[in-house]
Amino acid sequence: MSGALGMTDLTPRLEPWVDAAVEQAVTQQPELAGARLMAAQRLSGGAINQNFLVTLVSEMGGPFQWVMRRSQSQSIPGSHDRSAEFEIIRYAHALGVKVPAPIAVVVREGQMASFFGYVPGDADARRLVSLLGGRQSAQVTGRDSPHTGIRPAQLAAVTESLGEQIGRLHRGQINTEHSSAALVSVLGPMPQDSIQASLATVEKAFARLSRPAQYLHFAVQAILNDRPARLAQRRPCLCHNDFRLGNLMMVLPQKKQDRGQTQVTPVAESADLGLSAVLDWEFADWGDPMADIGWLTAPCWRFGGAMPVAGFGTLEDLLRGYYRENPEPLPVDELPFWQRLAHVRWGIIAAQQAERVVFGDPESVELLITGAMTASIVKPVVEHYLGETQSPCLLPEVSAELRGVDQWLAETSLLLKNQLAPGLSSSTKYQALMAANALRLARARLRSEPLGMSACENLRQELARDLAIWSFKD
Repeated sequence: MSGALGMTDLTPRLEPWVDAAVEQAVTQQPELAGARLMAAQRLSGGAINQNFLVTLVSEMGGPFQWVMRRSQSQSIPGSHDRSAEFEIIRYAHALGVKVPAPIAVVVREGQMASFFGYVPGDADARRLVSLLGGRQSAQVTGRDSPHTGIRPAQLAAVTESLGEQIGRLHRGQINTEHSSAALVSVLGPMPQDSIQASLATVEKAFARLSRPAQYLHFAVQAILNDRPARLAQRRPCLCHNDFRLGNLMMVLPQKKQDRGQTQVTPVAESADLGLSAVLDWEFADWGDPMADIGWLTAPCWRFGGAMPVAGFGTLEDLLRGYYRENPEPLPVDELPFWQRLAHVRWGIIAAQQAERVVFGDPESVELLITGAMTASIVKPVVEHYLGETQSPCLLPEVSAELRGVDQWLAETSLLLKNQLAPGLSSSTKYQALMAANALRLARARLRSEPLGMSACENLRQELARDLAIWSFKD
């Protein structure tokens, strides 16, 4: 196998590793004897795991493509490694859930990687919401999406397809002993109480944080003490636990530019559009079916859209698709609780991201920024249980001795954002904008730390300060 051929977007240190890992995966596929690597490139996204698109050619023809998933330098505590996630995806694949075809797991130089069949589509959450008309949904206005020409009935079908996939996963019912045994080997025996299973996931994740903020501790304890009261226990099901845009690969029509003007061709009713794959199963676990419904409909996962399901769909369409695959009634009256739980879980994950930063690692800046989001993520939960609105505090002016430093940071941020980013490719543009965002947060810190605001007396003060840092603009 030739690893140097066509490598793009890879560091020199990573090229031989990817080449050797692909070669090892090929040896596990007898029908691909003689296959060789043509190209490999890093895919965007993936704050927890790195994803690479690898292109191969074999004696049988080609080219064909796989996706390789590789753990980052330090994974989130409690998330599955590549082998465990592979078994869960293989189980979901046997159920008929739309997942990439599982191919192989390899270990190379102490690093594990998993391989899956490539599935085309778009997983950029904000772009998907825009394309699906998340602000002015076709289902509400009765008109085609202004961005893509998607008709109201088609948008409803996309939303229903999400419900179908969740319902199929929750229904389970695989009749092969190997699949069921593999799932139990990864997750352990199925608990008796579905609500407690989901709450235990939150409790265990929070216990792994070393320095949780007071407001996050308050939100976690409040949600654990607010368990819904049901007349009867319900056995858990397999929950994806991260079923949201960004992890849902979609095939949608794209806007076309013609001589500076955007043109959209109406989409035929028979067009093959919608969900193509459910990705990223590293958080899958036993839980309550409402956990996945609450996660997908939580405000924090609407990406600027106004509609309750992922920013673009209606709850009625989602449930219609769900019941088509799983007729067991859902306690939809509990939805506000499960949406609050989603905010708490996401807040914990964001805090975990900041705690796993390794100095000098390429992903460190993104992880630090994610950690800074924690206050804004759990704000609505804290407000709900406190019964009062929480606002950012007023950050003071930067101290005189740090004014020059603040100016350096401000000018560098403007250079990255306004001069460098516009001329870069999509992946490097994202990195430049992320660096500019990090400098903005650093400037906010300069205003808070010298005045002793880091030693907050209570959760309200701490939340007000962290909200101010996150929302700082200048």
